[in-house]
Amino acid sequence: MPPKSKASKQNTISILKFKRGKTTYVIPFDTSVKSALSLDNLKASLADAIVASGGLELVEKDEPQDPIGDDDEIDEDDIPVPKSEFEDDMLEIDDPNVVKDVSAVDIRLAVPRDKTTPYSNDWLEVDDSALSSIEFNDYDILAFSYGTEDNFNIIEAAYDE
Repeated sequence: MPPKSKASKQNTISILKFKRGKTTYVIPFDTSVKSALSLDNLKASLADAIVASGGLELVEKDEPQDPIGDDDEIDEDDIPVPKSEFEDDMLEIDDPNVVKDVSAVDIRLAVPRDKTTPYSNDWLEVDDSALSSIEFNDYDILAFSYGTEDNFNIIEAAYDE
């Protein structure tokens, strides 16, 4: 039996991160299929992921403040009453800040000018001709904007320990 060629060991799946503000969508793509990395396919895959996740928040909500604060004393009057998850599932309230039907034509994509510093928010919008010259690696970051948003802006996740 002949040895396997090196080409067969090469990964054919690349995982790309699409970011807007604090929101991140991580989507795998089959790089062995040339059309998988076309601009239309990237936008369509992102739009499908956004719709499947429940929609795109136009205005990102700030993180809730810690109700306890710096001191460890808990005032019984300030303890928030938990809401029933069952009732939340029963009530479908339309949020005007969430777009549930995202279309690929409303999405624009950009790549960082310098791949090593994507959080500097220095972006180049991509088209099909520019996209064909880009080689993607796993977990490369692309920024996206929706609708009439002029600029691309992403925020690095901050973890509290």
